[in-house]
Amino acid sequence: MKTYSANGVWLKLLCLTIIATLLFEHSQLDIHISEIFYTNGHWLLEKGTQPFAFIFYDLPKLLLILLGIYLITILILRHKQNSDINLVIKNTKYDKLLTPLSTREISYLLLVLIAVPSMIALLKGVTHVSCPNHLILFGGDLPYLNIGKI
Repeated sequence: MKTYSANGVWLKLLCLTIIATLLFEHSQLDIHISEIFYTNGHWLLEKGTQPFAFIFYDLPKLLLILLGIYLITILILRHKQNSDINLVIKNTKYDKLLTPLSTREISYLLLVLIAVPSMIALLKGVTHVSCPNHLILFGGDLPYLNIGKI
């Protein structure tokens, strides 16, 4: 039987992250990928163009917010269920269809939904890594800086 080592998985993920960072930073692969979508002084998909802005920006943000609200509501209902005998749902099949996850799993998911966008915003502000449309190379006003130049 194969044993599972969580420490080995984290070490592999750390190594993969370091390799990806070095690959993107020293090869300017991110710039080459951006050049594919920027031709003749214009982006293939202009910022704010509908329906792409809705599909790729507004809709995912809305779905994440709605999922967060749903998870908070489920946690509140479960808390009330445990504290008030009259609110207990008699049909456990309905309860399992509504939320097949445990309260702990829902809490972790809610924590990740809050932590990941917050961490991305924090790292974007601290590292001063700009979006391609803000770079001088692509008609913006900011210079391209990799992590070594910051």
